[in-house]
Amino acid sequence: MENPPPQLKITLIGGGHLAEGLLSGLIPATPTLPLLNLKDVTVTARRPERAAQLTERYSQLTVTTNNKDDRIWKVSSREMETAGREFLHVVFICTKPKDLEGVCAELHGVIGQQRKPPTVVTMAPGISVAQLEAWLPRGVLVVRSLPNTPMFVGQGATALFPNHNVSAAQLGQVSRVYRTVTPTVVVLKDEDHINIVGATCGNGMAEGDARDLVTQTCIGSGVLARKTVEKSLSQLKSDVCVPGGSTIVAMNHLEVNGWGDHTAIALEKSTAKNRDMGK
Repeated sequence: MENPPPQLKITLIGGGHLAEGLLSGLIPATPTLPLLNLKDVTVTARRPERAAQLTERYSQLTVTTNNKDDRIWKVSSREMETAGREFLHVVFICTKPKDLEGVCAELHGVIGQQRKPPTVVTMAPGISVAQLEAWLPRGVLVVRSLPNTPMFVGQGATALFPNHNVSAAQLGQVSRVYRTVTPTVVVLKDEDHINIVGATCGNGMAEGDARDLVTQTCIGSGVLARKTVEKSLSQLKSDVCVPGGSTIVAMNHLEVNGWGDHTAIALEKSTAKNRDMGK
């Protein structure tokens, strides 16, 4: 008799903007993920008032202010083992790069105590697999990921880079979760390419991967702009140009070098040509 397929368990460490983006697709997609029950999804938040907001908004999930809560690391796994079920635990660390080392230090002990280690997925640009392996227990399963903003309208694009400890089945579960909010999920062969994805989704990558990521980014940006009617296009741009990030550096470079003026002139020339063609 074959063993039943493993149950999926998901934890989101840091209940901020990124976590809510993932939840926006994960919750309605649960019927298409038969091995996931929403009672096995946990979100953590640092501040009690934020935890209260998340509890009110997502009453079907477990919400806690404690990243080492037994409900994350002990209760569900014991129940599954008692029932003869294996489980795959995927821990998404949804924090900013500057906070990642501290979160890893906090989780080091509980991850090391697990009979079956979780797959740890980060969303922080610039933090390498080598750094994560140094901050977490030996043999850790790590996947670097880089989703983009259109995930909030279910049209994002995500790049993944796993370390050597992650199996195809474990990586497949991470991909399935991301596909609930990002139709395009690409697994990269070179870790440095995740930095290229963050900048341009282009040079140096396999042509097919780059094309998939670029085209989905364009589609997703358009859908996001159309659906987010409560925000101006300028505000949407500001949302991704966070201080200290890579996007704002690129935008500042363009503005200093007259990108806005050159774009306006190009549009004026195109408009003039359209008028001339009718003469």
